[in-house]
Amino acid sequence: MKLRRGLQGIVKTIDRRYLTKVNANPIPGSKLGLLLLCYHPYQAKLPLFLEEGTVISPGALIGEFHLSNIRITEIAQESSQRSLEWRLLQMLKQELTVLATACLNGEVREEVQAFSGTLVLVAGAKRLGFSVVPLSNGWNRWWLGIWESLLRSIYYSFQTKKKTARSWKLEPSAVWISRSELVRRYSQATVATENEKTR
Repeated sequence: MKLRRGLQGIVKTIDRRYLTKVNANPIPGSKLGLLLLCYHPYQAKLPLFLEEGTVISPGALIGEFHLSNIRITEIAQESSQRSLEWRLLQMLKQELTVLATACLNGEVREEVQAFSGTLVLVAGAKRLGFSVVPLSNGWNRWWLGIWESLLRSIYYSFQTKKKTARSWKLEPSAVWISRSELVRRYSQATVATENEKTR
């Protein structure tokens, strides 16, 4: 138990310093504070072709997603009959709706062409409309897999499915969604229409 608390303290410190370094902040207008965003140019040497048809050129300004592990821990500890994965998926939909509104209201710079993040569990991302792009083999992929799996194990694996919780090293992938696709899927008008259809 002492070892786990000590390791958790180290991971929290590293995580907090990294988010401060990249200037990751909650989505404008978010009440949940689950998704954090920072911005930087797309640094690849070749264009990226998303499944939706959008092309991201080198140097294009993108928003990079980071999950707030502190918030996930708080959510995991809340009493609920639903699994943590299900609750997070619903909350991420809310966060993306807030982000779409922020894009339409000019709270996100017009130059931002797309949003991306790195995940070890991508099934939920596909349901949310993201394109999944495998990371190239190498140090970066290996380290990201270890780090993301470590975060999951330390923070909230006790509230996830047993098979996932037992997986120490999970493979990371990049997930992408263009600004236009985000707005198309998650603008308030679209969400209201989808909700009406499900009634």
